[in-house]
Amino acid sequence: MKKIEKRFDIHYDLSNWNYNTEIKQIRQDLDIIESLGATHIEFCSYDEISVIPFCNRFETNEEAERRYRIDKYKTEIQEKEDLKLLEKLKLKYENK
Repeated sequence: MKKIEKRFDIHYDLSNWNYNTEIKQIRQDLDIIESLGATHIEFCSYDEISVIPFCNRFETNEEAERRYRIDKYKTEIQEKEDLKLLEKLKLKYENK
């Protein structure tokens, strides 16, 4: 099973950052989010600026296994639905 690199958001409130935030406060926050594993910060601007720390890293074995199980389950469900539809269409066109 191949591990993939994924984005993992770091749950730390940076909503106190605004246009007048002191550099000292930003450095303190950066130290904290780095210690939590953050490697990137995303800045979004809608009505107000949103700051989201996150890290890009490869999945752990457990995360990869969980993703694999979920994908397998979804695939099985989709295959069952496709077979039902195929059978329905088959009956429809055989009766004509």
